[in-house]
Amino acid sequence: MGFDFDGTLVNSLDAKIKNAGIVFSEVLNIPQSLVVKKYKRYSGVSRRSLFDNISLDIIGRKLEEQEYEILDRKFDEKNSIVYTRNIIYPNTLETLDIIKSSGMIIYLSSSVPQNTLSDIVRKLRIENYFKEVLGSEENCTKGIEHAKFICKQYSLLLENIAFVGDETADMKLAKNAGILPIGITNTTSKEKLINAGAGVVISKINELINMLGRKHKSI
Repeated sequence: MGFDFDGTLVNSLDAKIKNAGIVFSEVLNIPQSLVVKKYKRYSGVSRRSLFDNISLDIIGRKLEEQEYEILDRKFDEKNSIVYTRNIIYPNTLETLDIIKSSGMIIYLSSSVPQNTLSDIVRKLRIENYFKEVLGSEENCTKGIEHAKFICKQYSLLLENIAFVGDETADMKLAKNAGILPIGITNTTSKEKLINAGAGVVISKINELINMLGRKHKSI
């Protein structure tokens, strides 16, 4: 079973969106309100793609390399104070522990850059819940590429994997990858998740425990 990170396991998405508005405003003098709107539209893809899409929509071009590097660094600095233990959603760690104890393979799949994601997971002391912690890099991004990596590493079929996410982009990525999209209504309505392709929608993460009867190495 794969899990998205921000907005699914940790209540960090709103703070990150706000921080994106701040750093874009500081670096490119773009109104924060516009950045927030575009972030919500494109969220779910790799950070470079996300920032390029925001820039393209607002100022008509993708970011230059130096611009991206500055935005990336400032964004990480702003977000460093967001990730504390108390932002983990209630019942998350207990649920992950039960799923892991059942023998299922659990992996984390995020659009956050790999090094940043690994640092955050270590800071929160949750790395032991996951077989793999997969951030997004140029040649290995959230969605089909992460799912294929898991299949290769653990001799699984795509049809044996499910992915839990909170955004419509998560549902579309999972559906396009050929894995089961499970939506959680932490940040997005049930209706929107279903319209984006969710096969199952839950309101709380511990509802996943009821799915443990499936006879898969990973679901």
